[in-house]
Amino acid sequence: MKRTTPTVRSGRRVREAARRRLEILDVAAETFSEKGYEGAQISEIARVAEVSLSTLYAMFESKDVLYQAVLIRAAESIRDVVRARVDVIEDPADRLLELIDCLLCCFDDHRALMRIHAMGTHGLPLRVRQTMGAPVVEIYRAFVDYVTALTRATALAGRLGTLAPEAVALALVGTINATAAEWIESERDAPLGDAAPTIRAIFEQLLIEENK
Repeated sequence: MKRTTPTVRSGRRVREAARRRLEILDVAAETFSEKGYEGAQISEIARVAEVSLSTLYAMFESKDVLYQAVLIRAAESIRDVVRARVDVIEDPADRLLELIDCLLCCFDDHRALMRIHAMGTHGLPLRVRQTMGAPVVEIYRAFVDYVTALTRATALAGRLGTLAPEAVALALVGTINATAAEWIESERDAPLGDAAPTIRAIFEQLLIEENK
């Protein structure tokens, strides 16, 4: 009879812990989305995820930490989906335009969490905003750097004329942020993706034809 080695058992425990962590995050995301930060209860999240409170707190030491992990996971999910769709496009200008469509559609997929996060800048406890600061800033800066890399590639392809790619990147990020903020605050039922054609049209006007 083949014996299970300590290394194999250790690997299984690591995989099981990772799986359980993702299940907790899934339940927490749904709970925060439905009930908001204040309304969500750790005990309920543990019950629905079918883990003990001690197990949950061993992975996430507080409600604040769990909430932050949910938001970071959503941001990373959006980043991965966007890059998977955008990076495979050959033409840099088309990559820039695809970014608009993809990003707004991804925001739609995380609509409830987006609203909680935006509302949180005004209504979340101070301790939560303080602990979330560094990770959120890091994700935002990485996003701005990514968009800037896209606009620089577009400029190198001769599609931005004399426009500074850094300025175009900031304008694009600002437009998307302002559109998302207005959508969140107005609580419209229409998908945020409906705004994509208008934003695309604005930035298409900045692009010049190839070999022109």
